[in-house]
Amino acid sequence: MPDLSLIPNLESLILKGCGNLHNIFSSIHNLDNLVVLNLRGCKNMDMLSISPQCRSLREVILSDCSNLKSISYIPCAVEELDLDGAAIEELPSLEHLSRLRFLSLENCSELKNLPESIRGCKSLEYLSLSDSSKLDRLPEGLGNLTALVELKLEGISVREVPPSIACLNNLERLSLARCTIENPLSLLPHDSSFLNKLVELDLSHSSIKELTSNIGQLRCLEELSIGRNNFESLPGTIKDLSELTWLDLSDCQRLKSLPELPHKLTSLEACGCISLEELSSVPTRVKGMWDWVTVNFNNCYKLKLHAKALLNIQSDAVTWFHSKERESDMLEVQRHLHGSYVRGTIFYPGSEISDWFDFISSESFIKLPTGCLNDNVIGFALCVVSSPFPNGYLRSNAVAPTFDLFVDKKPIFRDMALYNEYSHNYVLKSDFDYVSIGFEFIILSELLTLSSNSEGFVNFFSLDDPFPPGKLKKCGVKLLYAKGNDL
Repeated sequence: MPDLSLIPNLESLILKGCGNLHNIFSSIHNLDNLVVLNLRGCKNMDMLSISPQCRSLREVILSDCSNLKSISYIPCAVEELDLDGAAIEELPSLEHLSRLRFLSLENCSELKNLPESIRGCKSLEYLSLSDSSKLDRLPEGLGNLTALVELKLEGISVREVPPSIACLNNLERLSLARCTIENPLSLLPHDSSFLNKLVELDLSHSSIKELTSNIGQLRCLEELSIGRNNFESLPGTIKDLSELTWLDLSDCQRLKSLPELPHKLTSLEACGCISLEELSSVPTRVKGMWDWVTVNFNNCYKLKLHAKALLNIQSDAVTWFHSKERESDMLEVQRHLHGSYVRGTIFYPGSEISDWFDFISSESFIKLPTGCLNDNVIGFALCVVSSPFPNGYLRSNAVAPTFDLFVDKKPIFRDMALYNEYSHNYVLKSDFDYVSIGFEFIILSELLTLSSNSEGFVNFFSLDDPFPPGKLKKCGVKLLYAKGNDL
């Protein structure tokens, strides 16, 4: 390597993947203008000595330096330090790194502790210790990191956290996935502002046997991952998570029932909850034109979706119809879609259609009685029981329920799918039937000015029109009304 001291104005030094690199800083002690040092993947470097004279150094990237065991010094101006995958056993003092904003120590398998000197990193916003498997304790000084926004402690051996963590009142994202903390929600003190800004919480795969009621304190929480745990039920206080839009319960194999869920929830992932039998309701509320609801109960073979759980589809349709959002939605349709789209989808294994649906058929179409389509109609829900192809997919060269709606022989909706592009691409068991429910809130003027004699029918088919023989088992239609209907 050339003598880099001959380039004193060097600002960026990038030597990624240099397999023969050893002690680079033996010849660059006077690089006062160096801002970026990137040695990612320099696997033969076992130590690094950065000179205090590198006063301008802001970014140090040493990830995948799998033999790097020690760093003697980190200059005080450093703002980003990435040591992912390094073999470092002990960090140098961090007390003077008051400008450090980003520190990542993921997969540092030899790291035994995080130094107490981390208390000096008062500007730190991101800290990840995930998969640093020998780390079994956290320093009390962690509570001094009051600027911290994201903390990732995935897959570490820590069984408890210091009480000072309650001082992290700016934390927005916290992950304790695959962690061994016995009761993660014991982190929630009752008289504290701790976690009152939290928007994302991951407690998945942590052997949690009981989700305690104080989960309801996290009033700003938007995303909650609690899959692969051992609880049998959720506390009723989960409905108090008033901002929650995304809930992952996947592979909670002992979970038997679900209570009332937060009213803003738009995504519920419960795939693999093999003991789940009942639920109070399903999420159906959408905020605006480009939002949708996705509910996935794939592989929940004991689940019976009764009429009670679907009632809020009707009530949410009425709420939407009388809201300001409806007016803006209609404008968006006129500008872009010239039609409508499925606002939500619910998917689960089963062979029966709930008696909540008014019209049920074993054919591929349903003729609606004269007069049931009128200016009181504000939406509809549709249901299909079908079987996957032998390759085990519902979508992608398989049965994907789709429909046409005709009113007075005029096509109102054409090729409307009972799924959206982000849902229902699941691997399925070919010996089970599956139920797909889609619900729609109408925003077409044609359907708001119907006569009492209007006639309609719904035709169901698949992406490979028509349904392959034996794949469509049943179909159903439920009309949603702005107010009670006499029919």
